[in-house]
Amino acid sequence: MKNQPHIDLPTSTFEKLSTSISFLVMVTTFIYLVVIWNNIPDTIPVHFDLSGEPDRFGGKWSIVALPIISVFIWVTFTMLEKYPHAYNYIVTIHEHNAEAQYRNAVLMLSVLKLVICLLFSYLTWVSIQVGMGHLNGLEGWGMLITLGGTLGVVLIFLVRSIRLK
Repeated sequence: MKNQPHIDLPTSTFEKLSTSISFLVMVTTFIYLVVIWNNIPDTIPVHFDLSGEPDRFGGKWSIVALPIISVFIWVTFTMLEKYPHAYNYIVTIHEHNAEAQYRNAVLMLSVLKLVICLLFSYLTWVSIQVGMGHLNGLEGWGMLITLGGTLGVVLIFLVRSIRLK
């Protein structure tokens, strides 16, 4: 068992806003799917290669996987935000740095949750648009956002954690 201090942190306004926006993004994605469902072709791309070209296709129902995974991640991260004392940290946690490290880690989860919800919503939209023939694949900037979004957030917060040491 970890010997890290247990501190109950109040949820910040930014974390509440981030959680609300990510929830709205998920709901909007499901509404979009319901509204456009009859127009989605029977076969759509379900994976893109590094150049942004579709390299695997699936049935119409496969498009539901991304929003469902998004919900699972959202629920999991929302629950994990309540237990920062149970996380693994790259610095030693003690009474003097626990609050700052916990706030940083919870904020990282909150931002990551928002980025993942936005990313999965975007990928759902792109898959449908490519399937309908409106796009050819992930455009250059879309691929950069897809690959760099989550990794960038994690890197930024790891650097912050080291600086808060």
